[in-house]
Formats: sequence, C-alpha cells, structure tokens
Amino acid sequence: TTEIYTLSLHDALPISDLNPVLIASGAEFRLRGTDGTVRDVNSANFFTGYRKTAMSADEVLESVFLPFTSQHVYARGYKQSKRRDDDIAIVNAGCWMSITPQENGCPLIRDARLAFGGMAPFSKLATESSKFLQGKSLSMETLNSLISSLGKELFLKPDTPGGMVAFRQSVALSFAYKFFVFVLSKECPSLVDPTLLSACEVPKQPLTKGAQHYASLSNEKDKAGAGLAHVAAEMHVTGEAQYVDDIPVSKGTLFAGIVGSKHAHAKVLNVNPAPALALDKVHEYVGIDDLKGSNWFGSLQKDEEIFVQDVALHKGQIIGLILAEDQISARIAAELVDVEYEVLPAVIGIDAALEAKSFIWDPAVLNKGNVDNVDETGLIIVEDEMYVNGQEHFYLETQACLCTPLDSTEMDVIVSTQNPTKTQTVVASALGIPKSRVTVRCRRMGGGFGGKETRNVFLTAATACAAQKLRKPVRVMLDRDEDMSITGQRHPFKGTFRAGVHPDGRLEFLDVQLYANAGCTMDLTRPVLERAM
Repeated sequence: TTEIYTLSLHDALPISDLNPVLIASGAEFRLRGTDGTVRDVNSANFFTGYRKTAMSADEVLESVFLPFTSQHVYARGYKQSKRRDDDIAIVNAGCWMSITPQENGCPLIRDARLAFGGMAPFSKLATESSKFLQGKSLSMETLNSLISSLGKELFLKPDTPGGMVAFRQSVALSFAYKFFVFVLSKECPSLVDPTLLSACEVPKQPLTKGAQHYASLSNEKDKAGAGLAHVAAEMHVTGEAQYVDDIPVSKGTLFAGIVGSKHAHAKVLNVNPAPALALDKVHEYVGIDDLKGSNWFGSLQKDEEIFVQDVALHKGQIIGLILAEDQISARIAAELVDVEYEVLPAVIGIDAALEAKSFIWDPAVLNKGNVDNVDETGLIIVEDEMYVNGQEHFYLETQACLCTPLDSTEMDVIVSTQNPTKTQTVVASALGIPKSRVTVRCRRMGGGFGGKETRNVFLTAATACAAQKLRKPVRVMLDRDEDMSITGQRHPFKGTFRAGVHPDGRLEFLDVQLYANAGCTMDLTRPVLERAM
C-alpha cells in the first residue's frame, strides 16, 4: 500500500483517493535532495498541476507526516465511483474541521479544510470556502452559505475534460453537506433534523465471500450435466499448480538469453559473441550454424526462420541464444553480443504497405453481383474508412519452455503451448530427427488466448537446438517486453467501404475493402482475414 501511494504522490494523480484526505488533514511531505538537503512541503502546496508536483527532479519523498485528530476535531474521506468496489473515483473529497465548544449557543468553527479530487487537474483545496468557515457558527445557516460558496468555487465549464460537469459539481457539494451534518450531529445533535441523519451513516461492506456447491452424485450415470469441480481447482487456489517456470532447476541446467535484432529490417553482416562469452557463468552462443535440421517453419507457408540466416524481418527476431547458469546472467550477456547490421528500408503499418504494394498473399474475394454495374441514380452514397488497432494476447504466463535431451537423439519438451502437435513438428524438423523422437508436454498454461497456438514454436525450437548442441537441459521464460516484441499480436485492420442506400433505408450495394496487417510473415493471417470477411 505504501508503494502504491508513493507512486500516486509522485504521479500527482488527479483522482487519487488519499491525496484529498492528506490535504484536508494538513499533512506534511518531507523531501530530500541528492545533495542531502531536506525541506518540508505542506500537502496543500505539493500538487501544482496535472501530474505535476512541487518536488524537483533531484528530490525523493522521504516521509509523510499525518497529524493526529483530537477531541472536537473531525476528519472524513468521501468517494463516488461508478461501482462501490474496486473502481476509480469520479469525484472524491477529504474534509477536516476543528470545533470550539461554546457554553451557550452553537459551537464555533475554529478551522476547516475541504479538499477535492476530480474537480480540477489535480487534487485541490477549496481555499475560499475553507476560509469562509473559520469563526462561523456550526449551524444549518452556515451550511447553506457554505454550499453557495462551494458552488461558485467548484464551478466547472461545460467543456471541462471528463464531462458530467453537473453531476460532478452536485457530488462535490453533497460530500461537503454530508460532512457538515456529521460534525453537527456530534457537537449539537438537537440541531439536526432526524431526516438528515442518514447522511452521517457510513455504508458497511460485508466481507466478500463466494461459494460453489456441488451436489453429491448417487452413481456414475449422474455425472452428465452435474456441476463438477475442476480437476486442479484446489491446486490453483493454493498455489501448488506447477507452471513451466515453477519446475525445479535440475543440475546442469542452462538458461537462454535472446539475442534479437535491433532493427525492423536489416541485413545481419556479422555476429560476435566474444564479449558475452567473456563473462562469468556464460557457457555458449547458439545460432544458425548450430542447427542440424531445417531453419524454416510456418503455418500455411514456410516463410519464417528459427534463427536469422541473412536478413532480419522484424525487431526482436531471434539471431541467436546465449546460454548461462542463471537467467539474469543470460539476459545481461545477450545484450553484449556484438551484431553488425546493414539497415534496410522498413514498411511499417497498413497504409505504408498499401503504398508499397507489399502483400503476403493473393486477395480473398467474396462477390455477389457486380457493384460496378449498379445504377446509382436516386441512391444515397455513403463512403468512409476505419481502423481497428491490434491487440496483445497478454497472457499472464509469458512464453516459456524447458528442453531436455534424452538418450540418443530424443528430446523432451515441457512448454506452455496451445498446440503441442505443431510444436513437436517444428522442433523435430529443426533438430533433424523424426517426430517420434520428440515428446511435448503441456500440463497447464497461464493463459494463451490464441497467442500460444503457433507463436511459441520458434522459441521452443531454438531452445531445443541449444539443448541438442550442449546435451544439457535449457530453459527460457521471456520478460514481458521480450514477449511483446517478438511474438506478434492480434491483427490490426483497415476497412474502406462504399454503400448505396435507397431513401427508404434499403441497401442497394456495399463495396468493402478489408486489409489486415500480417506483419512480415503469413502465420495465420489468411484464416483470420477470411473470418473477418
């Protein structure tokens, strides 16, 4: 919680739930510079703009001092979001008030601070309204005047970012109203109309719990249609379920670090692994020259390489692997491999590919009639274009595998994959051995969503090649940035259309041109495009 809140302070999030509370409470932030100087900044002056603070680039937040409350001092926080649990605020508030009791008559407000989030580009103290309350009597008349003052101070223009200006203003005023009634109910209960006491109540959320009940089965025939627990349910909820990276590291196991292309399109002129091999714990470099079988693979056409042989076609494409005794050493060493490139022109994005006439395969066509022969007289013509961005599969468990050479030419592969058969085929082809000599196991995946249907095979094949060469177990699990860089994603699309519609709404013709960004190879683009059609 401390780490998350420190991040909120540094980022000056305008809808932070805690920032208004700290401002209202008069919290002090202690900042320490790189030269050792220390200064204290009041929370009301800390946030200076959207995602900006009074902290300089050479300072860090050292501590937060939060004053205690005492008798006749009240503090509360409020939040309004679209749902009660686990949601960001639309408007939030921190309210603080100090009261001076009077022997006769209404108590006086010694001091007050009302701070709001979601009403400005940053969490902000309502300075004028807070000053207005100082010295005023704690009464309904003062409350009515306060609401009028806040309404002016918290005014939002109709074009304010985030919209819902009337709603946000109403919510902010209601928070101040609730807090004032709450303080009044504690200091002068007799002055509070009983119908207003519900404003003082704090909603109590019961402990969240869930249960799923399974009916006992009288015999085996009752299983059809019955609610049965997942075979590994208990292991999942206890954390005992074992994924690839959870497998204990056996003696002699090496970890693979990826040497990937630094350019989207480049000729690889020379690879020098010497700087990496000079490090402690680094054992070997494996690349195209170590492959005993085929370097080519693909789903519909074999147009992808396991290791770059001559020209890299995308950033991050595997040039080789560095093998080391631990994961960190492998990744550090992989960055030290010296690769000489000749950078080539790259085609990036659908529009650039259309301009260059860069197509992976022949067009797929669906025709009914001929739009070129339509008489457009009296028709309303509508034409436009639209883009749909790509999407990461973003499985929780990144691509991972463990390849272990067995007796003779056999290879045992434990991998997170949706397609064990495809993996077996490509690994066997790369190693130059029959498929029957490759065993592929996948007990469970930490998510796949299509991203492990074909996009794990080149990494697994490269890892198996390393295991074959060194005759040792080799394992790899990608960092998130590596995974997103080299595995591809769901296809971005561009569509252009031209339609002819009768005035009564009947569609006469529709001409659609649909383009999918395949990247640099076919993979499964053709069936994806056909499904889109």
